[in-house]
Amino acid sequence: MDSQATAKFTFPRSVSHLLQYQFLHSNCKSQLPNWNIIFSAAEAYLLYCDCQPLPLFDRSSFNNNLKDRDAEVLLSILGLALRFTDFPAEVKDASRYVELARTIISRKIFEGKVELSTIQSLCLLSLIDFTGMHRIVNAQTKLISSDGNTRRASIHTSVAMTLAHNAGLTSETHLMIPNHEKEERRRCFWSLFLLKKLHGADFLILDFSSEDDLPPYPRATGTQHDVGDALPSIAESLDGESADKGIVAYAIQLTDVWFNITRYARRRGKPTTIPPWSSESEYSRILAQQMKFETKMPYHHRFKPAKFSEKSLEQLNSTRGYWGPWLFIQFLYHTNLCLLNHPLLISLRLKNFKCVIPEIFLQHTSDLISSHASWIINFIDMLEAKSFKATDPFLGHCVAIVATIYLQGSFVDDPITRKQRQDSFEKCLRFIRGFGGQWPHVGRIVSNVF
Repeated sequence: MDSQATAKFTFPRSVSHLLQYQFLHSNCKSQLPNWNIIFSAAEAYLLYCDCQPLPLFDRSSFNNNLKDRDAEVLLSILGLALRFTDFPAEVKDASRYVELARTIISRKIFEGKVELSTIQSLCLLSLIDFTGMHRIVNAQTKLISSDGNTRRASIHTSVAMTLAHNAGLTSETHLMIPNHEKEERRRCFWSLFLLKKLHGADFLILDFSSEDDLPPYPRATGTQHDVGDALPSIAESLDGESADKGIVAYAIQLTDVWFNITRYARRRGKPTTIPPWSSESEYSRILAQQMKFETKMPYHHRFKPAKFSEKSLEQLNSTRGYWGPWLFIQFLYHTNLCLLNHPLLISLRLKNFKCVIPEIFLQHTSDLISSHASWIINFIDMLEAKSFKATDPFLGHCVAIVATIYLQGSFVDDPITRKQRQDSFEKCLRFIRGFGGQWPHVGRIVSNVF
């Protein structure tokens, strides 16, 4: 698609098209709740949803541009963020906002009025469908939680990615548009990338060794030392290190490792002639990819120098734009190694080999499981000690994987070991249950899986 076509696709230019768009825009906004509710939902979104996990909007201009945003974006924000507010049940009925947003988006797509806001809304609706929401079930405005709709969520992300390709979001734009709009184009693409990779959809292959053709990563939303929304340059070099791309960039890169591990896990019983301990095996390639990621991660973003435990709760909450992605990386890094070396997965992989299995390989996988599963328990303890409210639903998925390891490991004869693993398992379940109020699908993991 050439630049002129891209401009028409993303920003309608003709007078008649613009008049039709303005009529649609004003008509839809008349169905929104009052602005006090919208602004409260927007504040809740920035605090609990922004970069947890999707870095969808430009944080520096989000509040200032709120009244200029299209109705479908505002409705989608309401559908996602009202679960974190204290409004009455009839206001918090997310389903009516979500359905109205979905209607607007469908009409825009079929009428050819697709804009960046349309794709942003599809990202939010996909997350809502994956995670479930609250809805009213009777005249007494009683709220219940609905299960997620993963099939519709996948459709939303597939449609959004197709539209993103057509709109040129997969590379940096050369259009003369404001900087905050360029930033939101980048954020929209990378949010789609995160959605696809986290949910295991192999929509395209991205080579992170050559990033010239990709949009720049989203700007950093502060550091562990900042208070507020300071936005340091991603080209800034700290303490002689290579250029820091920002914490969100490393969260994005690590999801590519997660995707490869989940794909590897799904092929657990597929026969192969290459044993996992071979340097040519898929297991070894993924492990190398994880280690390569670690070499690219600047030191000051890592656990010890970040000093999470030394921050006050006020400091942590004031910079959740940094600590949200930071926690995501910490949990995902250790969960990657737990899933890759999961005892059940390893046993299924090894059943096809009749030769003697190297003892050092078995000890290697056992040590990795023990070490990295215990790190997840340490993180849970750390969050509880700080009373920090973790709201990224993916953290619940990470802990659920580790819970299966402790559950399997609790069936041992030694009573001390059995008690330790049972305690860790129960700690995992408590952490997962804590997400149930806002993320219904995570809360249901406990009852449906364990």
